[in-house]
Formats: sequence, structure tokens, C-alpha cells
Amino acid sequence: MTSASLVKEMDRIRSLRLFQSTEKLDEDPVEFATSVGITPDPWQADMLTSDHPRKILCCGRQVGKTTAVGLLVAYRAITVASSEILIVAPAERQAKRLFRVAKHFWRKANEPHGAVSDALTRLELGNGSTIEALPAVENTTRGASPTLLVIEEAAFLPTPVYHQLTGSTVRTEGEEIMLSTAGFKSGFFYETWASDEDWHRVQIRSDEMPEHISPEQLERRRQRMPKEFFEADYLCKFLETTGGLFGDDDISRALALGEDVEAIEIGDDEW
Repeated sequence: MTSASLVKEMDRIRSLRLFQSTEKLDEDPVEFATSVGITPDPWQADMLTSDHPRKILCCGRQVGKTTAVGLLVAYRAITVASSEILIVAPAERQAKRLFRVAKHFWRKANEPHGAVSDALTRLELGNGSTIEALPAVENTTRGASPTLLVIEEAAFLPTPVYHQLTGSTVRTEGEEIMLSTAGFKSGFFYETWASDEDWHRVQIRSDEMPEHISPEQLERRRQRMPKEFFEADYLCKFLETTGGLFGDDDISRALALGEDVEAIEIGDDEW
């Protein structure tokens, strides 16, 4: 057997092994997580196995939300041929961080299907699936038709940009995942969280996961941060909108006193 034919045969055997491995992974994304060295927390396993097409995660820092979504992105690209997965965030570095996590898990799984293209912000697999990370601005995302749209740090993305992005999933009837720490009580992320029930919802506070961030670490952060920002970052409490004389809770309590009380709009700024 010549060296060229030997290489070809080795590639064939490797492809067969990867195909068999992928067939097994089709059965359970939790099994995929375990195979790449991650034992999912119960909330992560619940999110991974949910078949709801819309998932929203409002989580504290260091609870494992990026890990969970990165696992799901890698699993979907591997097991569903021709998946087009788009990861966006307010800043490119945020999108690239989640992209790197997903690509790490693909590599840990022995690179199923191989890579047709492997770049800093885009991975194309041999089964036709792609994973791409982009900043959430119109010029870079227009024309995309993702089957899965992932929005990282969604609470900090302007509402008009969000609606432009979700328009890209109309043709594909694509799925959507939003993940973020809590932001202000305004914008699409807060409105979706507060009033749209047609989502698989996940809320995990940092103080609920002492195995990921110790109470001592959390206390040090609390002492170094303004109270409201600590609560937003770690305790999933949305911040009051800026620029008003009254907080949202104050207005809600006032309106609850009677229908004759009218809200007063001051200014025209939108966060």
C-alpha cells in the first residue's frame, strides 16, 4: 500500500469512527456534555434537553451559562447537518468568547465531521454546519439566515438591532437563545423576561451556585461594587431605568392605588 493510499484509508477509518460517535450523541445532549468532560448542573441539563425553540437565560456571573450554551451550540452543529448557527453580541469580543467555548467542545469531541474551514470567528464542518460569531451591527449580520440565533449579553443590545436580527430567522423558522446578566428595566430582553411567557426561562443567581463562585468571593465583590450593580450582575435583579424621578416599582405601586392615577412621562430619552 502506497503512502497516499494509506493516508486515504486512515481518513476513511477516522470518518467512520466519528460518524458512529455522532450517531450515539444524537440520543442525548447531556451525554455529549459528559463525553467532553462536563457534568451538567441540573439547570444546565434541563436547558440542554429542552426542545423549546426559544430560550432565555437571565443568570448571575460565574454560574455556567456560557458553558451551557456553548455545549448546546457545539452539539447542534455536530448532530444536525447544515445547521447555520449565528452568535452575536454587542461587542465582537463577547461573541468570540462564546464561539471559542463552542469550538473547544467540538475539539474535545475529537472534531466530528472535520473542518472545511476553521477561522477565528467562523467554523464550517464537513456535515455542512457552520458556527459564526459577529458583532450585532446591521452591516455584518444583514443577509444571514440562521437556524439558531444566539444573542450573548442580550440585555445590553439596543432594541432596534434585536428586531433586525430576529428578522433573519423568519425564512428558516430558526430557534433563538438569549443569555445575559440582568440589565435595566427597559429594552427587549427585560420586556421578554417580564411579560412574554412563550419562552423556556432560566434564572440562576450566583449565590445559588457556591460550587462555581464561593460565598467569600461573592462577598468580596459585593463590598467593592455599588449595591444595585452587584444585584444586577450576581442576583438577577434588573436595574431601574435612568433619567426618571421615580423608580419603576414606585410607579407600579402608585398605579395600583386606582385607575384614575396617570403616569407622567418625563423626557424622551430611551436607554
